[in-house]
Amino acid sequence: MLSLVSVDLDNNPTVPVVRKHFVEHLGPPAEVFEMEGSPVPGSPLRRLNVAYFAPGGPDAPIVVATSGASVFRMNDGRRIEALMVLRRRPSDSVLIAVRRLLASFALFSEANDAAVRFGDVVRAKDELAPASPMDAILFVPPFTFLPSFHRVGLSESEAVDLVWLLPVFAAEADYALRYGPQALLTLFAGQQLDLTDLHRTPGDVTMTPEAAAEQAQRAIDAAPRPQPTAG
Repeated sequence: MLSLVSVDLDNNPTVPVVRKHFVEHLGPPAEVFEMEGSPVPGSPLRRLNVAYFAPGGPDAPIVVATSGASVFRMNDGRRIEALMVLRRRPSDSVLIAVRRLLASFALFSEANDAAVRFGDVVRAKDELAPASPMDAILFVPPFTFLPSFHRVGLSESEAVDLVWLLPVFAAEADYALRYGPQALLTLFAGQQLDLTDLHRTPGDVTMTPEAAAEQAQRAIDAAPRPQPTAG
């Protein structure tokens, strides 16, 4: 296993805190890749690590995440790291595409002088093409994880937000832009789509948000409930 070591990154006090947070929640990384970053002279993003975590083994859902994007403070004062969640470890060629996508995202704010916000949609058909037939990326919190995983605390007044780059189809992206990202996530929940599957079927976006919410509630009501144990 490669080490999470980079002279540039280690000189920034934020990065070791981010690394520790990932290890505490996901265990040690299975692989770590050193990526070329920003070509801008003097940029704090000249180097970047992208790590692959497999807390349940390669046949269980894995997490691929940046480590180092947070050295850049966006124009709204916030810091972020990016991640993608995959159903299982993909082929090497797909993993390379995912790493490149995450590294590209890490440079997005600096290159565009724009803050990344939850609910934003970015068209990314070409970037996703080697890994998935989907067309866009929706920025959401990693809501399938415990809330303690969503942010990396740096101090009482500062934290790093973890952003899940969720691939979506063009029609789903349009649905999120029309009704809001929560409406799309509710639709996904009602239709019980596996959002970690890069080749999942598209959601049925002909449903109204109200119908999608009713379907999601029915799915919740039908879900097995844990049984109390005898004490």
